[in-house]
Amino acid sequence: MKILIISPGKNYDTSVKDGIEEYQKRLDKRFQVEWNFPTADSKEGEAKVILKLIKKDDFAILLDENGKDLDNQKLVEVL
Repeated sequence: MKILIISPGKNYDTSVKDGIEEYQKRLDKRFQVEWNFPTADSKEGEAKVILKLIKKDDFAILLDENGKDLDNQKLVEVL
């Protein structure tokens, strides 16, 4: 299984980059992982870039600071 992580709109400081590298190491043991950090001049442009990255048969999960919190068990139930 391939996991594509799309993380738009931010330049990350070193602490976040360190976290990304650690997460990558953990995921690489079981999955093919690719990170993509799209940039655009507007939210609409950013949306177009993201939509091009997501294929028709992909299963997409959106992480949003205003969304619902799911623990591991709840996430498994959703999937």
